[in-house]
Amino acid sequence: MPSPSKIIELQKLFQHSAKPLWMRHPKSPYYLYPFWGLFAVALVSPLLYIPNAIMDPQTNEIRKPPTSFQNHDSTAGASADEVAHAIGESIRAHRRKRQKIFFSAMITGIVGVTLGFSVGYKVLYKKQESFIPLFPSRKWHRLSAYDSQRVNTDEIKMLGKMRCLSILTNHEMIREQFGIPLKTDTGEVPKVKSFDVWCEDQDPGVQGLIIKPIDRVNEEDSRYRNSHAWHTIPGLFQWRMGTKPIKIKDKFDSVSKLIGINTGDLLEVINPDRTVGGFKYEYPLRKGDNFDTDEDRAMHVWFFGEIDLSKNAMVVFKGKYHVHVKMEQVDLLRRENGELVRYVLYKNENDKKS
Repeated sequence: MPSPSKIIELQKLFQHSAKPLWMRHPKSPYYLYPFWGLFAVALVSPLLYIPNAIMDPQTNEIRKPPTSFQNHDSTAGASADEVAHAIGESIRAHRRKRQKIFFSAMITGIVGVTLGFSVGYKVLYKKQESFIPLFPSRKWHRLSAYDSQRVNTDEIKMLGKMRCLSILTNHEMIREQFGIPLKTDTGEVPKVKSFDVWCEDQDPGVQGLIIKPIDRVNEEDSRYRNSHAWHTIPGLFQWRMGTKPIKIKDKFDSVSKLIGINTGDLLEVINPDRTVGGFKYEYPLRKGDNFDTDEDRAMHVWFFGEIDLSKNAMVVFKGKYHVHVKMEQVDLLRRENGELVRYVLYKNENDKKS
């Protein structure tokens, strides 16, 4: 809501000016003159085609109406079917041309209205951040610099290794073939050879352009300033690529509240046994309120690792991290008789039994 001092200032400005009402604001010329110029161009441009419609530019003479079908010579050798076919082709070509002009005008209008509202009105006039959707975004992505500061990958690696080794030592096949305590063929404690961490969005998203006015940049917020690479158009705005999530769960919650249904009670009916670690009480990373790839996307942190047990045997594990490690799958890859064989040692559906 505008402040009272701003309202008083604008009231004095409009009351003490002798200019027309639409020219009293200091920024009025920046909006009205370009509008009048574009309106004049749109009005005059079609009139420029009138001379070419009347005069032939090659001979500078007045065009004569076509007489090819009025003075038809039967001795020319063209049959009635050929003439009808030629007329049909001409009509179809004219229709294709009109459709092309229609779709071009429609696309131009959509782009013009979108840019005019998002950039001209919201960013330049209202001084607000704007988002222009372009295409669907992919569900998974690498950890950004800001994500890496919030997520301790070393801790995830350590917890994932401990959980994986616990599963291996409790598996009968591993105990029989590799022994307890579990060691490699060289007698060393198994180590994580390769470990990778990535994020997966909980909700689908749309990638597009994030545009904000230059005077909205907060120089004191170093995290917001250093987390992204903004491109600047001097004197106008800043822009970059970003993602806006489509929050299906929030939409469902709002609709449920309107009809008097609590989603927590609904989840209790669906699966009352799932508590800590399940979808009922497990909240993924949620960051901020802006249209921001790093600040407004509910994400799950996933990890994948590899542990060598011997030259021909390797364990791969995959899981999800939120407060604690939740293993999804553990496989043993082993080369037997020149072929690579995969043994599934653990899957998430066995979590209730373990």
